[in-house]
Amino acid sequence: MNRYEGLASLEKPFSNAVVTLGNFDGVHRGHRIILQRTMEHARANNGLAVVFTFFPHPVTLLAPESCPLLIQTIDQRLDALERLGIDACVVEPFTLNLAQVEPKTFISDILLEKLGASEIVVGYDFTFGIHRRGTAEVLKHLGEEKGIHVHIVEAQFHDELLISSTEIRHA
Repeated sequence: MNRYEGLASLEKPFSNAVVTLGNFDGVHRGHRIILQRTMEHARANNGLAVVFTFFPHPVTLLAPESCPLLIQTIDQRLDALERLGIDACVVEPFTLNLAQVEPKTFISDILLEKLGASEIVVGYDFTFGIHRRGTAEVLKHLGEEKGIHVHIVEAQFHDELLISSTEIRHA
C-alpha cells in the first residue's frame, strides 16, 4: 500500500480512484465492510482503492474534553488497511482550517481535484465539513451533481448490537 502524508504529498490526483473517507479507528468489522466495498468497486473498474483518513482524530481539536481513547495508533490503522488490500492511504493532518471547509468545496477541491475520486464509499453516519453539515446523504446528492457515484454502507450489527468504534470503546 502506498502511504501519503497529506494531500500536499500527492504529485497528482489518483487515476480512477474509488475513495473512502473516515477515521477508521480500530478498523473493526463495520469498517472492514466499507473497505471491502471500496475495493470491490475499485477492482470492478480497474481502479485504485484509496482511503482518505485524518490524524489526529478530529475531536482532539474540535472538542478535546470529549476526545475518545483511540482503539489503534495511526501505525496500527495503516498496517490493518494494508493487510486488507487497500492500494493507497492519504493521512491528512486534521486542522481547524480543514474543519471549516464547506461540504461543496470539500467535494470539489479535495475529493475530485486532489484525490481524483471516480466513486466514493462512506458509512451511513459519515459527516464532514463545517459544523459537520456534510452528511452521507449530502455527499451523495452533491456527488451526483458532479457525476460521481456515492455508495453509502448501511449500519452493521452483531446480533442487535451496532458495530461501531463507540460501542467497542464501551466494551
